[in-house]
Amino acid sequence: MWFKLFICTTDTIYAKRLAGLLDRKYGDKTEVSIFSDIDHLSEYIGEHSVDILLFGEEFEKEASPERWSCPCAILVNQLYEDTEQGIKKIARFQRGDKLFHEILELYSDGGKVKLIHTASQGGNQGKIYVFAAAAGGVGTSTVAKAYAKKCAVYEKVLYLNFSMLNDQRNNEGQNRGLSDILIALKSRRDILSIKLMSSVMETEDRFYTYAACKNPLELYEMDEENMENLIIKMKALDEYQKIIIDIGTELGKTALVLYRMADQLVYIRGKSFVEERKFRRLCEIFQYLEEKEQFHLFRKMLVYRNKTVKKELTDYQDWNIREVGWIPDLQMEDENAIIARIAQSDVFDDMENQYEA
Repeated sequence: MWFKLFICTTDTIYAKRLAGLLDRKYGDKTEVSIFSDIDHLSEYIGEHSVDILLFGEEFEKEASPERWSCPCAILVNQLYEDTEQGIKKIARFQRGDKLFHEILELYSDGGKVKLIHTASQGGNQGKIYVFAAAAGGVGTSTVAKAYAKKCAVYEKVLYLNFSMLNDQRNNEGQNRGLSDILIALKSRRDILSIKLMSSVMETEDRFYTYAACKNPLELYEMDEENMENLIIKMKALDEYQKIIIDIGTELGKTALVLYRMADQLVYIRGKSFVEERKFRRLCEIFQYLEEKEQFHLFRKMLVYRNKTVKKELTDYQDWNIREVGWIPDLQMEDENAIIARIAQSDVFDDMENQYEA
């Protein structure tokens, strides 16, 4: 359990519905208690600990964080934009996951947080798929999103774009995203797991993601230790069956951390002579890492051809790389339509069978 949540409102019907929803979906993270009377709440808190307090609008005057010594918020029927600095307000009627994320944000902004216990390493934690390319313009992000969309039909999937040139923006939740995650990662407070849950967004394609960094250089400032800790924490949440990471053409030290931690490396190939040379150069680098640094890369590497039509699949004998298929050649302008068509195709059907431990 991450925290204890107390709800104080005379609308006990709503409170019970909210408590039931949180118990069904997040019962391993929160314990909910309901009160309809301030005096009863005050008496109970005198003998028990509480981490978060949510009040109905009828108790707004009593909802002071100074009085209760924990984060507090008011559940309101309607949120209005204003500049008043006061107690946080949360809309009562919204999707359960969004409401829960706001509660997590409230908790993480408080003065005290508990040490969050997540799943230990190993077990049935989700696999990591790193999508990359030796040259730009071959459709790495498009293919990675298509794979995420396809898998999200029957699994819970997290899609991450760690490319420095990531321009992925979402109107919804732009105030939260990778920027908040990176701040929490560097913080001395143990709030990273909370931020990973509170900042995530579900896309129209049903996979989960984070809004891009407000400043692209935030990713550049990450070091190897931060990247490794971030991925370990993401896996330890035990929320996702697959974590799909799109790194484009990145080949720095943090990218090498992702290569090492990946269960599968999925490389997207183009058809130009320049791209061919860059890919062979990349393989030479990988060979060096395998020999000198004890990285195991080639045995978990798969290649897909995109933006080209090829009658036969090529086996890279020098490095024993498996080329497993090619992406449908779609002459379409809309990226979302292309992603949908690739996801509907059978191009990824044999990918799981190619996995090697």
